[in-house]
This record gives sequence, C-alpha cells and structure tokens, in this order.
Amino acid sequence: MADATGVTFAAAPYGAVLQGLYRYYLPYPLDALRQSNCEHRALVDAVRRGDPMGAVDIARRHVAPLHRTMLLGLPDAARPAVGERPHPPAPTGDS
Repeated sequence: MADATGVTFAAAPYGAVLQGLYRYYLPYPLDALRQSNCEHRALVDAVRRGDPMGAVDIARRHVAPLHRTMLLGLPDAARPAVGERPHPPAPTGDS
C-alpha cells in the first residue's frame, strides 16, 4: 500500500506494527490468512486504478473481522464499531 499510494516512508513503521501484531495472526486458520492476502491485493488494485470508494469498501470489510477478534477483550461499550475510531480513555481526575 505504501508503494501504491506513494507514501513510501510508511513502509518501515507499518513493518514494526505488523511484527507486533503477529501474535494475533498466528492462531488464525491458514485459509483466513490466504483470504486476507487476497483482500490486500484487491485493496492495492483499487488504489492503483484510482477507485477510492472501492478501496474504502475493501478496507472496511477487511478490518471488520479484526475488530471482532483482536479487540475481543474490550467490553462491548469500549469496542469501536467498524469504521469508528477508538475513543481515548476518559479522564480519571488524577491529572
């Protein structure tokens, strides 16, 4: 994606984040990871052909399972909806 969008400086930070996420990916079934790779290719293809709405649709469908599985430990009220940004924790009054 970094190459396709011309934001090549993002490749290194992305790699660092990906390394940290591997612990979540390893228990996934191989078929799920293959499907994920297909979605990655489709997303890059949409960006390359200049289809932002298609890219957004692919990206949303791609991250939906991650929201359900990787954020599993969060209570429902704290778990962001698909497409919603996570909310920072509420102030505790200690600061």
